[in-house]
Amino acid sequence: MPRRRLLLLFALLLVAAAAALALLRPDAVKRELRTLRDTVQRPAGPSAVDLSAERTSPITSDGRTLTTNDPPPFDRPVAERSGPSIAIGDRTLRPNLHFDMESSADSSLLVRGIAHGGERSMLLKAAAEYGPAIRRRAGDVGAPLTAVAAGLWCRSDDPGLVIVTTIHRGEEQRAWYGKELRAGEHAPGVWQRLQGELLLRGLEVADDDVVTIYLWNKHRHDTWIDDMDVVFRSGDVLGRDSIRAHDLEDSARTTRPLSFATVECLDLVDPAQVGVRIGEPAPAATELIALPDGAYRWRYTPGDGVARLIDGAGQARYLVRPWCPASGDLLGFERVHVAAEAGALRLVGYDVDPSADGTLRIAATPAPRGALIRITAP
Repeated sequence: MPRRRLLLLFALLLVAAAAALALLRPDAVKRELRTLRDTVQRPAGPSAVDLSAERTSPITSDGRTLTTNDPPPFDRPVAERSGPSIAIGDRTLRPNLHFDMESSADSSLLVRGIAHGGERSMLLKAAAEYGPAIRRRAGDVGAPLTAVAAGLWCRSDDPGLVIVTTIHRGEEQRAWYGKELRAGEHAPGVWQRLQGELLLRGLEVADDDVVTIYLWNKHRHDTWIDDMDVVFRSGDVLGRDSIRAHDLEDSARTTRPLSFATVECLDLVDPAQVGVRIGEPAPAATELIALPDGAYRWRYTPGDGVARLIDGAGQARYLVRPWCPASGDLLGFERVHVAAEAGALRLVGYDVDPSADGTLRIAATPAPRGALIRITAP
């Protein structure tokens, strides 16, 4: 009996000590508990790899795709959208990657006949908890690296797909971010856009830190992936003013990225004015339209992130981000309807939901938003 009393007394003392610590240092205890909770919830992810070969191996191209040391099917990014590079000192930065899932040295993860675009997509099988990982040294993709964005089209009968981005310094995990396709957003058997962005904010990232992007098959269901983008954002403006702007159709001509056109927000727009009404059939997205002054045309494909102004020869000259304080980023929606009027463009962004009859209808959440903008080339 005395022994049991001693053990009980010791346990009570431990509880009292923990309670006193929580009262004296509540913020510290909360941070420790939050860290423990987050660690338990986060997946281990794919095993690490040596990045030295990636740095020393030359990037080659067959004209349509690049050849990298990423694991299949991420070893053949599309050259047109992944090829642009920026020279900074002795470094060559490639800040964009796009995978159409049409080509790979090992096509075992690619399937034909189910695709968002083209003929193939990547099948992440139910037996696989993680997809292959894309890894880069921070110094090879940012100057300095301030954010990592990733987006893709996915199709499954169950939600739970997560885009995961991590940053490691040796064995230390310095950042973890996951963007999940949740049940309330999921539409079974329909291609949906999933995208997210890790903002590093106050976190200082060293050149040798390792950035990893991978897919977490959280609920272990067959999931098809297509048209995936990875974008590394820098704190500094990449490129030099002494050279011409980058040509998207010929990435070898220059090393400077396209500059942004000026966007002036004139007014909010009622989506119903252009026929975008909640619950009604979705109109076709506007991908190409001439600006009111006729010098350039607006071009935007959902998922690109930014629009482009193209000239009469069809070459992109400037980037456009139609962000307004009152409407937010209109390119964050699944579709964008664009119409020209005197001296301005009328933009309405909206999402779509599948209906019982198989048609796509304008979603109520998020509600459509619109703005009247004026675009001025530099």
